[in-house]
Order: sequence, then C-alpha cells, then structure tokens
Amino acid sequence: MPSDLHIHTVYSDGSFTPKEIIKYADNLGLFYISITDHDILDSYFEIENIESKVEIIPGIEIGCEACGNIEEIHILGYFIDIEDQRLKDFLTPIREGRERRVEKIVKKLQGAGINIDYEDVKRVSGPGAIGRLHIARVLFDKGFSSSVLSCFEKYLSFGKCGFVERENLPKPEKAIEVIKASGGIPVLAHPYDTIGLLPSLIKAGIMGVEAVHPKIDPNLSKLLRRKAFEYGLFVTGGSDCHGKMKGEDVFLGKWTIDDLDVERILLKFLT
Repeated sequence: MPSDLHIHTVYSDGSFTPKEIIKYADNLGLFYISITDHDILDSYFEIENIESKVEIIPGIEIGCEACGNIEEIHILGYFIDIEDQRLKDFLTPIREGRERRVEKIVKKLQGAGINIDYEDVKRVSGPGAIGRLHIARVLFDKGFSSSVLSCFEKYLSFGKCGFVERENLPKPEKAIEVIKASGGIPVLAHPYDTIGLLPSLIKAGIMGVEAVHPKIDPNLSKLLRRKAFEYGLFVTGGSDCHGKMKGEDVFLGKWTIDDLDVERILLKFLT
C-alpha cells in the first residue's frame, strides 16, 4: 500500500489543514503518512483526537545551514517525540529567524517599488511558520508574476531584489543530534542537489535518505536506493505536498513509497 511521508499543512507553507490532510489520505487509501511542517510541530496537537484509518508518523522538516552554492540543507525527522522540550526549544529560534527574514524581504521589495506589506504575508501564513512561499503567494495574488514559483526566480532567489539569507539556521549535525535525542530518525530530504553531502552527513549520524520526491527522477531514485543499501540507510519518500500554495500539481499521494519501506524502519529501529 502507498505511503506519503512528506506533507505540509497551514502550520508551515501548505494550504490544507491537518484535518483535511488526514481526510484526503483516508480517501486515497494511504497506509502511512507524516506531516513534516517546516520547523514547527503544532499540527500534531490539532490532530491528537482525530480518528483515522491512516497511520500517522510524527515528523518535522528542519532547514539547516549549507555551504557553497547550496542555499539550505533540509533534514527530516521521523518518529520524533512531539513533546520533547529540547526539540521545541531548538525550533523556536529557527522560526524567529524566519519572521525576521520575511520582514527584511518585504522591506527590500518595497524599496524596489513592489507594493506589498508584512501584514499581507501574515494573512497568508496564518498561525504557523512563515516563509518565502507565503511572500511568493502574495506577489502572485497581486499580479507581480505569472505563477507562484516564478516569483522565486524573479524576486526571491539569490541575486534578486528580494533575496535575504536565512538567520539562525542550525548546522545539519546539530539538527541530526536533536532529532535523535527526541527518539527520532534523521533523514536527508530531497537530495537532488545535496547527494554529494551524503558521506559527511552519514558521519554526522544521518540514518535515512529520501529517494522519492517530485524533484527526484527515476534514475536518481535508483542511485539513492543503491546508496541507502550500501550505507545501511533507511529509504523514505513523499509528495512534498503543499496543497495549492505553489499553484502546481504536487498533491498528496502523487509520489509515494511502499508501506514495506516504512515497516523496514519499524522492524529495525523501533523493535
């Protein structure tokens, strides 16, 4: 049965509520899912009492400091303890850095004659972790570009008028350590441009690699599975669903792994 272990909700930069995600997953017949919001765990406190046939694996996606021409490394954490205070404390300054970055980006855009304000972005982001996708959504809604994703190319990527580096990003080694300390499994997210970092991350304690993702083609997926076998890593994957936020067809359950991949983790790590 299919499983989707990379999903975002309104608590980060998705358009679906956690309840909607679970309903869609039920309707699709997904076996396991994981909500992996950016740097925030709040979705799990909303779904504690929701009954569902879907097995829900607690998850998180943490943006980490990178090097060279790679802007960020993303580390997924699965089977984490959502009540772990060290993990909660670790995530707080990362979200605060997100807010300061968005404020700076908005000011830079205003200085370039682009008429948006911080409150516009806050209305789109809602209660969760704010980020560039929310700015892109506002720019698109106001007619500054032909698509949400093209707003990154036009305004928000490196060298463009609205680019600001992220603040308070942890080193990936620290994120790996904190995820493990909370009882979780750290996994390298969507390594279409970070596969070269895999050996150093393995030394740092990474335990899995995401081999199924919209940006990972079949050849790279096969290579990642071979690397996982070679290094004794778990294999994960998912749609990286953001709902309608990106304005593209990347929806829940479109990229999945087999439930047997998940059960290998359960058998090896949790027993």
